[in-house]
Amino acid sequence: MDNDDFRRGKPTNHKVFGEAQALLAGDSLLTLAFSALAESESEDLSKALRLLATAAGPLGMVGGQVLDIASKDPSEPILAEIHKRKTGALIRVAVEGTAALVGALPEQIEELGSYGENLGLAFQLADDLQDHDPKNPEKISYVTRYGVAETKARMASASAVALKALERFDEAAEGLRQMIKYNSGRA
Repeated sequence: MDNDDFRRGKPTNHKVFGEAQALLAGDSLLTLAFSALAESESEDLSKALRLLATAAGPLGMVGGQVLDIASKDPSEPILAEIHKRKTGALIRVAVEGTAALVGALPEQIEELGSYGENLGLAFQLADDLQDHDPKNPEKISYVTRYGVAETKARMASASAVALKALERFDEAAEGLRQMIKYNSGRA
C-alpha cells in the first residue's frame, strides 16, 4: 500500500507479482486468518473472532492503512496511531486472541494484549531501523522523524513495557519474552 519498491532489501510483492496480485494476496491472508480461527473448538471462539475482526477492520489494520495512505507528514500522535492500528493491532490480537481461546481470565487477556501491542510497536520500530536508507528515507518512518538513536530508545522502552506486562506469568511466558529478545536483535 505504501508503494515502496523494496522491503528489507528485497523487491516488494507488487513489484514481483503486480499490484492486483499483491492486493489479492493480502485479502487471501486475511480471509485465511478467519478460516483458521473458525476451526477452533474453543468455547471462547466468538470472543477471539471479535478480537480478530476488530484488529483487522476499520478500528485496526484497515483504519491504520487509511491513515497511512492519507498522511504525507504525520504528527507524532498520528504516526503512533498508524502503527498502533496496523502492526500493533495484529500482533496484539495474535497474543490476546490466543489467550481468549484458551480461556484466560479477562485481566490476563488485557495484560497479554498490552504485551502484544508493545511488541507490535517494538517490531515496527525495528522494521523502521532495518528499512532505513539515509539516501532514500521512507516518508512515514520513526527513523525519518526521530533519527536512529531516538528510534532505538523508543524500541527499548516499548520492549520494557511489554516485558513488564508478562510479570505475572512467570516461566509460562518465556516464549513471549524470547520474541522481545529476537526483535531487539533485528535492529
